[in-house]
Amino acid sequence: MKFKKVIGMLLAGVMLISTVPVFAAETGDEPFSKYTCDGGYEEKISYRKKTNTTKVYTKVTTSPQYTMQVRVYGYLNGSYINKTNGGVAYVTRGTNSSISNGIYEAGYRYASMAFRCTGGENYYGYTSGVWSPDSTKNYEVVN
Repeated sequence: MKFKKVIGMLLAGVMLISTVPVFAAETGDEPFSKYTCDGGYEEKISYRKKTNTTKVYTKVTTSPQYTMQVRVYGYLNGSYINKTNGGVAYVTRGTNSSISNGIYEAGYRYASMAFRCTGGENYYGYTSGVWSPDSTKNYEVVN
């Protein structure tokens, strides 16, 4: 009889643990396309919710230069702040890239990013690819 009570309590405990809600990170790839490289001009992509301290992920598929500067920003109350570790990172076209940042740690719960050309003002065009504010793993860490 005592054995059945113990087993029943264990099963009840397992059921309680399995119903605890799990909050999913924002790891889904979202496409972006922004005009870049007009005299240092940058246009931020739409911000997304950031749910943890992981690196920001991006993969650039089209860009005016093979290597692009990238900055990740925290967003709060209509203001953006550069939270890229080291101030700037460099991503290579076609490479899965992880960008170290301090967005979540600084209290920001939304992330955005922007690209610039790495040299001169003679490059014009669009930078496009995919990104996510949270990452399930580290790809090529670029900063």
